[in-house]
Amino acid sequence: RQMCIRDSSTLFLGDSGTIESITIRVNGALNLNGGYTLSYATLTGDGLIEQNGQTFINNAAVRGNLTFDGDVRNEGFLAPGNSPGTTII
Repeated sequence: RQMCIRDSSTLFLGDSGTIESITIRVNGALNLNGGYTLSYATLTGDGLIEQNGQTFINNAAVRGNLTFDGDVRNEGFLAPGNSPGTTII
């Protein structure tokens, strides 16, 4: 399964819940509010992860050229981009 947020699109996640997908591809923006949990094998894309003051905890693989607008705790695998790639925190 793959969840894709396309260019110039934003997915807003409200109070709480869980999104589960093998791959989450963010080419627009993913806005995390409240107590939302992402469950994935790979988080990738060229987009923005808006954290709204939360710490993003990676426990799987983050790839691509993503930008995080807050703190990230990496407990998994971080592999930026496409030779060379960039992950901005």
